[in-house]
Amino acid sequence: MESKILEILYSYRYTKKQVVDEIAKHMKNPNVRQDLIHILDILPSEINTNDMILIIKEMLKYEDTKNALLSDWQILVNDFEDGIDLFDILIKDEKIKEDIKQHPEVFEEIVLYEDLIKNYDLIDTIWEIDKRGKYLKEKLIDRIMSFRNTEFIDILIEKETMRDFIKKNINGILKNCNGNRRVTNIVYLMDKFKGFPELEDIYNKNEFVMDLYHKTVHFIKNDENFDRIEKNIYTEMTSTIFGIIIKEEKQEEIELELKDLSNGKPIEFLSLGGYSLVFQTNEKVFKLGAERAKFLIEKYHPRLMYPILRKKYNENLYIEAYEKGEIDPNITDEELLLVYEELYRTGLIWLDARKANLVRLKKDNVLPEYVRQKDDTKSGFGVNTSKHIVLKKGELVVCDLDYIYSKDDQKLISGDYIDSSDDIVKEFRKKLELEERNALEK
Repeated sequence: MESKILEILYSYRYTKKQVVDEIAKHMKNPNVRQDLIHILDILPSEINTNDMILIIKEMLKYEDTKNALLSDWQILVNDFEDGIDLFDILIKDEKIKEDIKQHPEVFEEIVLYEDLIKNYDLIDTIWEIDKRGKYLKEKLIDRIMSFRNTEFIDILIEKETMRDFIKKNINGILKNCNGNRRVTNIVYLMDKFKGFPELEDIYNKNEFVMDLYHKTVHFIKNDENFDRIEKNIYTEMTSTIFGIIIKEEKQEEIELELKDLSNGKPIEFLSLGGYSLVFQTNEKVFKLGAERAKFLIEKYHPRLMYPILRKKYNENLYIEAYEKGEIDPNITDEELLLVYEELYRTGLIWLDARKANLVRLKKDNVLPEYVRQKDDTKSGFGVNTSKHIVLKKGELVVCDLDYIYSKDDQKLISGDYIDSSDDIVKEFRKKLELEERNALEK
């Protein structure tokens, strides 16, 4: 009997699709079914997955072929290319579904398949069979969080059983969100929580930082100076920063710090930097940033805007706050070079020396007592200083503390850093370096 189907398969007189149609059409015949049962293990090398789905649909109508599927479903799933697609039809039978539940190990690799995410019934099955705790569930969620297409996150939280799991295990889920895509998807996931009563308390815990996130994204979306690519880059940077805040559970600490700064005044988005988001409130400016070029500043200098608040939470998250300066579009080249030279003479090289990074003090730079008493090293300065030089209202100060290096920094000496300063500054630096060399030769 077996040879009859095989003879047709190997005869080349029929296409594989015609063979499949013939088998399905004659499934009522017990001899055909017996033939089919005997060659189940051969079919993965002869027909494709979609054709096998048609055959399985017919096999599920008869006890003998259903029992064969009950015995051999693992072989079929493993041997067919895209065998995961067979699950959708196999779990229609309760006996097979129950047997599948006894073998969670078959899903350890399957949960990584993108097609699985679109299969609601199969996801429910995974939820039911994960008897070892939450291994498969965590793996599935981790996979969903890695996709660029956020529709999979929508699928994730659509099921009540999944929302229940997320609520109970949110801290572990967020901790497992390593990698850029998973981190950026955190804010999307969090934003969806406000639509479900059982997840609303998680959203409320993050509402303050999510509000800052929406203010930033609104600005990026509506700024006509950005092209599509720039908008995507800045939106991803924003998602990364707030994703890290939520993942590292720094939202409450940051909220307290910023509410202290704002003193009840509204917080408004101000601008974007290369590594940070800039906001303003209560005549103060604060930055939230990630992946900073350099956090440590070698030493204090009066031309550097001294921070009211400056914290580095980890390698990928920091916050800074300053008294708000006045942007002056009429800064002269001479003033820019004067500030640059003052830094240079004290051993600091500023590699982003541009007028856009200078502001004028709106009042005498008399630091509050609690700021003056702080240990500078805790604010990211390499050397503590007990002396603070007061610059007067209208004086220029550097408002972006990125890209400020010590002259003896080995990476600076070897040329590893890029100088993004204005051309006039680069030429001026060459002049200062020549003067130094000449002085040493005398």
